[in-house]
Amino acid sequence: IFRQKELRSGTWVFTDHERLSNFEIALAAKVANRLERGGARVLNHPAHVLGRHDLLKALSAAGINRFSAWRCESRPRPNSFPVFIRNEFDHLSADLELIADQPALDATLSRMRENGIPLAGKLVIEYAGQEVSPGVWQRFATYRVGHRLIAHHNVVDFRWAAKDVQDKQRLLAHPMFETFLENERRFVEGNMHEGVLRQAFDLAGIDYGRADFSLIDG
Repeated sequence: IFRQKELRSGTWVFTDHERLSNFEIALAAKVANRLERGGARVLNHPAHVLGRHDLLKALSAAGINRFSAWRCESRPRPNSFPVFIRNEFDHLSADLELIADQPALDATLSRMRENGIPLAGKLVIEYAGQEVSPGVWQRFATYRVGHRLIAHHNVVDFRWAAKDVQDKQRLLAHPMFETFLENERRFVEGNMHEGVLRQAFDLAGIDYGRADFSLIDG
């Protein structure tokens, strides 16, 4: 898009902001401004969308999340443990290791420095998972398209960082399998949690995207 001399009017969606450098975000915002001045509709304006760190802070301050996040280079002292470390600028979430306490976190960050791994661009995030059955976690997904929110699906997994389940036969044989299906049906048909999700999307500055979330104590 940065190489184009002319852009057509219409609806433009800006996505994957966390994969852009600050310089590229500034360029994308200039493009979005030009499009709006030309009468185009812009969703996810780059100047409005919060990054992962600021979004987690905002969700915590609003009382939507009971957990928070810190940048690794800020000498983090989380309020609760365990915690995990993930990148701020990508979607990778495989092999996340839970860190039990402050000494273990300090040791992990020290090892990263000693091994030449930059702390910049990495976050310490408080763990806030809750099983829906022993050894089973659940993740919901709701899309936003403009003003409309669409409850789409839930995932049941045997890992706390719930993705698409790997052991489908184990899931099919689970004694609560029918309950999991019913939970998904009610979620989708009732477009459940629309109010709080709309608040979260608005805080994030996201007009077009997907919220992956789970529930703690309802």
